[in-house]
Amino acid sequence: MLVAHYCAFPNVFPWFGDDPYEALWHVAVLCGVVLGVEAVVVYVFTHSRRVSGVLAVMCIAAVALAIVAGRMAVVGLVCAGVPGASQQLGQAASNSYNTLVALQSLGILVAVTTVVLLVLGGILVRRRRHRYLPGQESEVAESR
Repeated sequence: MLVAHYCAFPNVFPWFGDDPYEALWHVAVLCGVVLGVEAVVVYVFTHSRRVSGVLAVMCIAAVALAIVAGRMAVVGLVCAGVPGASQQLGQAASNSYNTLVALQSLGILVAVTTVVLLVLGGILVRRRRHRYLPGQESEVAESR
């Protein structure tokens, strides 16, 4: 945490990198890939455009977050931990911290949403797959 403008920034995904923005970028890319693959799998097995559409929108949101976090990783974090730092530098450090926290909150939301949608998509595919196994659609229709 940024306390009294010392350079200690929170990293909610430390296992993905030492830099908070780099870690957020990695998580967002991973979520985007998982959601994209899941959207394709759900559509192939269930032919549900609505569910696949929701997954695709979340995939795009995760990729957008990855782009923003990647850009912020290039820009870097502002630190005002030097003695006699100006008020302007202190304000820039506070803004940098607030931006990081806001993006990390979005990253947590995307990660949790990815896990929830992955579980729900798996349940949906499992239900529909057991109901209509490939090659048995005509047999099921004839038995009705």
